[in-house]
Parts: sequence; C-alpha cells; structure tokens
Amino acid sequence: MVASMTTVEFDKEALRYLNKDETMKGLIERFGNYSWDLNTPFATLARAITGQVVSGNSAKRVYKRLKEATDLESTKIAEMPLDDLMAFGLNDRRASYLKNAATFALEGGLDGISELNNKEAEAKLTSVKGIGPWTAHMFLIFCLGRLDVWPTEDFGVVNIAKELYGTETKKELRELGERFSPYRSVAVWYMWALVVSRQQKGESGYRVK
Repeated sequence: MVASMTTVEFDKEALRYLNKDETMKGLIERFGNYSWDLNTPFATLARAITGQVVSGNSAKRVYKRLKEATDLESTKIAEMPLDDLMAFGLNDRRASYLKNAATFALEGGLDGISELNNKEAEAKLTSVKGIGPWTAHMFLIFCLGRLDVWPTEDFGVVNIAKELYGTETKKELRELGERFSPYRSVAVWYMWALVVSRQQKGESGYRVK
C-alpha cells in the first residue's frame, strides 16, 4: 500500500502472497519488510535516464551533479545546451533524451499521469524519444508507487531470475512475473535487494537501478 505521498510501505497481504513461493519466502526472511521512497515525476525520469549510464556508480555521480546544478527543474534542463548537460557525464544521446523529457514535462505531458492505468501511463511515457519501457517501469514503481510492475528489461531482474528460477527467455521471465502478480513490484524489490547485497560484498557485477 502507499502509506504517504513519498513512501511505499510494506503490506502484510503482499508478504503473505509472496511467501507462497519458497524462493521468494527466503528473500523475505533475509531482507525483511520492503519499503521504497517515491520521487516527483520529472525527478524520477531524470534519475532513470541518468541511470542508463553503464556503471551504476557513475550513474549516481551523474545524477548527483545534475541535481546539485539544476535542482532537477525541467525548465533549466530544457533550456540547457547539450554540451552543458554532457559535462555532467552524459553522452550526447542521453543528454538529448533528458532534454526531451524536460520538454515533455514543461508541455504538461506528466499532468494527470497518476490517474492512468499502467499500460496507459507506459504508452504515454514511451511516446517520448529516449523514454523506453524500462524508464517507464521505473516511473511506475518509483513515482506512482504501483505494486504490479515487472521490468523484464532490468539487468538485475533478468540475472537474478535466471539464477533463482532458471528463466532463459523473455517469455519465461514474463511467465515468472505472473506468479507474483498483483505484487510484482514487491518481488522485484526483493530481487534488487539481493543484487545490492552482493554488490556491497563485491560478489556480483549486476547493475541495479
């Protein structure tokens, strides 16, 4: 459930549901109750687009620099020359994508998006050049707090699902997601928690957004 405008807190029903899966039960026992912070619409897009940088640590640095310099104000970013955006660590393509997202926000593209269902919101977002399914899914999870999102494009999800469940194809990964619906975002949170714990121990190169 969404406990406030800024946080998704754990729901006992979601945990009961996911505990039916023995592998997921083990992750829940290991990492405890889930929760994640929500961000504002444009800030979520900016973070996702900068998160497309190859290295996870590099992506964090780029986002931090961008935030400090612009306060993630869409007007500033839309008006900023590409070279200035690239100076934060973005390549020309991602700098262009970020400007597209800023223009989209300024033109009211994000207005009322919380009232759309997942498919409608994803379709609206992906109409913008540079916003693909993965970025749209991050928006659904980290801005709108939707609990039933399954980002099959995410490296962490792909690799952990393959390791834990033996999924080899996108079709198998999609079918695995159906097992966790209507709490697929929560299942993803536990997969990411495993990836992060391994990264902290230097055990895995998987990237988590």
